[in-house]
Amino acid sequence: MRVSMSSSIVGALAAVIRGEPTSWSAVLSTPERVVDAFAFHGVTGLVHERLNSAYGGHD
Repeated sequence: MRVSMSSSIVGALAAVIRGEPTSWSAVLSTPERVVDAFAFHGVTGLVHERLNSAYGGHD
């Protein structure tokens, strides 16, 4: 898997993990690349948990 690690993706990943609000329009990447970056770093479950918590527990 080839993953582009732009600073905007890395910044979004770090913000989500910290539980901070993230402006997805600021990521400047495709959804596929963002998901690939989360998977590459092994944090897909953690990101899901953080987003789920931030948005009221709705999957």
